[in-house]
Amino acid sequence: MIYYIFKHQIFTVFLSALQLTAITFPDKIHDYVGGRKGDFSIYELNKGRSLVYEVKRKDIDSNFITFHKASKYHFNIKYSERLANKDIEISEAHTCNMYELIKVLSKLQVVRMVGVRGFEPPTSASQTLR
Repeated sequence: MIYYIFKHQIFTVFLSALQLTAITFPDKIHDYVGGRKGDFSIYELNKGRSLVYEVKRKDIDSNFITFHKASKYHFNIKYSERLANKDIEISEAHTCNMYELIKVLSKLQVVRMVGVRGFEPPTSASQTLR
């Protein structure tokens, strides 16, 4: 599963005792901190870009921070058999600049792709909904 994370965004990772969970970051992890003693074991892999969590108890609910050369990631770690993540890849999210807002109607927004020539937006809401 790929998590696209904006700068300063806090996200949640769910762990399970039934499986290991690996989180891979875009660059090398220089340090990390979080959790309570005995919550889980952590293994560093992939030349320092991945952390693998092995759950030691089920009442996990804590925060965690990884420090990288030019950034850091804050996330919550919780225990859940049902929502557990297995393999997570962290990627940096970027805002989408492909569309521009043309018109706002009561229940929808009309947008067009930036840089696309020859596209003319519908002139009424009834044409938009067809």
